[in-house]
Amino acid sequence: MVFCASAIAAVVADQPNGVKQLDRPNIRGTVTSIDGAAIGQAVVVIVDAESGLPLCSPGWVTFAEASRDETRDPVQTIVYAQTDDQGQFVFKDVPPGRYRLIAQRWPSDKAALAPLAEHTATVEMLGQTKAFSVTDVDIVDMALRPEGKGTLTVRCESANNETLLVLSTGATRADPILSFAGWSGPFMKKGIAWNRMPSGETTFIGLPDGTYHAAIFSADNNPGFGQGTVEVKEDHRTTIELNWVAAWSNGMHAPPPTLVPTVQLLRASAVKTPDQLVTLLESQDIPFPKPQTMLEYLSMATPLVGRKVRLNDDAAAIEAQDLLAAFGYISMEESLKAQGRTPNAWRAPKVTVVPIEEPVESTNDGG
Repeated sequence: MVFCASAIAAVVADQPNGVKQLDRPNIRGTVTSIDGAAIGQAVVVIVDAESGLPLCSPGWVTFAEASRDETRDPVQTIVYAQTDDQGQFVFKDVPPGRYRLIAQRWPSDKAALAPLAEHTATVEMLGQTKAFSVTDVDIVDMALRPEGKGTLTVRCESANNETLLVLSTGATRADPILSFAGWSGPFMKKGIAWNRMPSGETTFIGLPDGTYHAAIFSADNNPGFGQGTVEVKEDHRTTIELNWVAAWSNGMHAPPPTLVPTVQLLRASAVKTPDQLVTLLESQDIPFPKPQTMLEYLSMATPLVGRKVRLNDDAAAIEAQDLLAAFGYISMEESLKAQGRTPNAWRAPKVTVVPIEEPVESTNDGG
């Protein structure tokens, strides 16, 4: 996956950016507030219903497919539509497939911008559709509106506006040390909102009561990831502060408590090097390419999520992603100690919940 912030283009057109007309069906709809008022300048993104990934032009390929093509910038070519003053939007010439629509708006933006442009910190969540199929007939009645009134603020330590934040009702599947592996599956499939976080902060408005999962990514020569889970109630303001898993000075370098037993088992085993780990996986019919660097190793875990592996014939089965994450933490700790650095401990995300006080009606009658 590629997140090249410097190449983001704010493309606003009458149809999704860069999509050539091919006389295929159109998708039309409206975005309104809870009370039915039209909402203009909303961004509506169309995503693949199975993976949850946004689609890119040309070709309506998923973000992941576009990222594998070194000749294109997937961030710049995400397919999206924008509502007019009547809250109406259209996607033209949509190929057959199953999709979902997600709508949001940045109310403080001075102009309409592309989905991953540098927006402001407040995001109005304007609803999503269930998965639907496009065949050869126009769809003209898509209606999106906010699903709740809850507020969630997500914070992380950041000195720039380059952190990518995704919010979902589906849980991540792997530790943040394994790069985007945890984002695959339910997390992206049930994604509901996103933002590039100005100075490490974003507030989502319009959430119904429920459990939400937030994940962050910051591009770097040694990238950082983080994630956390939080409950949101409509009559409360909820804040979650996420921590980075990275070799940075402010990153977490130790595994979470749930991974400590696997780390201990791995330390006591004969598996000490990446090559030995690859050999172990291959001996149990789990193909894994030999990485050239530790960063490559950690970025290759997605196909292994959900697989089982044993450290020896007598050992209990371990989730492959947990084994890889444990190996990653051991390697990071050894690398830091070799540099004379003391690894930072694991820290749980900090959650703050504050009730929203009802406004007090004045009883002053002027007498």
